[in-house]
Amino acid sequence: MTSSSPSFSKLNGSNYATGPGDMEAWLKSQGLWRLVSGTSKRPALEGIEADGKSQHEWDAKSNKAAGWLWLMLESDQKALVSSCRDDPVTMWTTLHSPYLQKKAGSRFNAYDDLFSIRKQDDETLQSLINRVDDAVKLIQDLRPTSFSLDQLDKELASMVLIRALPEEYNTFVSSLLLLDKLDKKTVQEVFITEEIQCHRRAADILSSAAAMAVKKGFNETQRWLWDPDGQVSVNE
Repeated sequence: MTSSSPSFSKLNGSNYATGPGDMEAWLKSQGLWRLVSGTSKRPALEGIEADGKSQHEWDAKSNKAAGWLWLMLESDQKALVSSCRDDPVTMWTTLHSPYLQKKAGSRFNAYDDLFSIRKQDDETLQSLINRVDDAVKLIQDLRPTSFSLDQLDKELASMVLIRALPEEYNTFVSSLLLLDKLDKKTVQEVFITEEIQCHRRAADILSSAAAMAVKKGFNETQRWLWDPDGQVSVNE
């Protein structure tokens, strides 16, 4: 079996939709996927010489898989698995965890990426189809097993609300994406709360501005009451 280097791009923070699929296919072609996926377990040692040999072969294969996984990563991804670089199973699950957190915020970002797809000038229609399929696959992977069509409808409604906000709401949007749920009712409640807070902040600003104006007028009056010789010029 050959061990030619993979020809696809290394995994980084921006190509997760396609990277793991390419990595899995390549590992399968090298006979390493069953080990990386955790299907192939280390043989138990029972005092028989053959078992010892099997363990040695399994360990060598495990080291090979871990090495290839490491070489398939960009530096930003290597930082995620530096503490488990000798364990290919843990490396694989660790690489998945930041991207496959089955939370509403993760799905929102995946939906956003899907709806932002545009055909590139030099892109074929087949390539465009493939990119859309990859984006949809990621969304499906981010759904819990109990995810229903009703939940999808509510999340899509929430997404439209969030995507409609202008840039000055970016901080507010970031806090929204930390919520465990992004159903329509939850987002509407948060929107109303934010609007109330905005009105309160605006009222506080106006109140402060009015107080500053009064203070400025008082100071101007004080300066007018004093003549150049430092005497009070007030009519008694």
